[in-house]
Amino acid sequence: MSDIEPTKSVPTNNYGDAAPRVFDAISKSIAGLAVVIYVCGYLITSISDSRYGFSVMSPLRPRIVAAGVWYGFFIVAPLLLLQRVSKSSLASGDTWWWKACKVVYFYLFACIPLSWVADWVFQFDTIPSTPTPRWWVVLIWIIGIVAAIIFYALFRDRIPKYLIAIASLLFVSYVFYSGILELLSKGHFIPNALYLWLYAVGALGFLEMSVRSWQLKAGDWAQSFFYFGLTLVVFATTYYPHLKSSVGGGVPVPITIYFSKESATFQNQSVRAFLIDETDSGLYVLLNDDHRATFIPRDSVSLIHFSTDPTGFAHPQTK
Repeated sequence: MSDIEPTKSVPTNNYGDAAPRVFDAISKSIAGLAVVIYVCGYLITSISDSRYGFSVMSPLRPRIVAAGVWYGFFIVAPLLLLQRVSKSSLASGDTWWWKACKVVYFYLFACIPLSWVADWVFQFDTIPSTPTPRWWVVLIWIIGIVAAIIFYALFRDRIPKYLIAIASLLFVSYVFYSGILELLSKGHFIPNALYLWLYAVGALGFLEMSVRSWQLKAGDWAQSFFYFGLTLVVFATTYYPHLKSSVGGGVPVPITIYFSKESATFQNQSVRAFLIDETDSGLYVLLNDDHRATFIPRDSVSLIHFSTDPTGFAHPQTK
């Protein structure tokens, strides 16, 4: 008999090796997301500033990150809603047109809570011919929506399919017609413009994911980059300029500039203006009804008063 005892196999612990890999993957994902947000924000702010006739190539601006974050929010949020709604609607064995109607119908109601944040972050144009609805009108409207959702949940098996299809088609047509009419024809930025964005992003997302069979597949990204570029330009030229400055948006801020005696034009005078952007070298402002920015060197300014009540001002509209 041999005196040598057989060696016992010792189980290896892979947790120590997996932790660095997980941490490395998370750190790379965060870094990649930060780069995407920054690049999107830089493009958005540059396109928005170019409407005023200038483009500041200053890479370290907090509004760049804010612009990228808001763009990502208004892209990811509707796509997540669409994915959630489509997952349950497309799994049934109904016909394709009924699946599409259910996706549209549920997506419409899913976008309503998202649109409630619009008044907090966007500055909408005031149309004199359209009075502001009273609080009880808004309350009735909300109660009606909640009642419609409860009614559908209780009696959805008894509601004819064609009624839901017609209701979805009419509502989408109304939103698109009113949003496009006011936004493109009359130049009014109203709440329906946000609905228009949510539905357009949802339609593009549905088309893109349908082509990919609702899976992220490698290759054929040309169409995706086209959608990405299209939405970024639309957001930069139409939606970001109406995003409130308090949340990092592009709405010009009403200010009063007090010039110093070193000023070449307004020695020891004060001028009301709208602040567009600010750098270490000076201010980019709108004076009077001008649609192009004016640069004021910082050495010419002795004091800036930020006012939240631009009385006597008309909100600048770029052409």
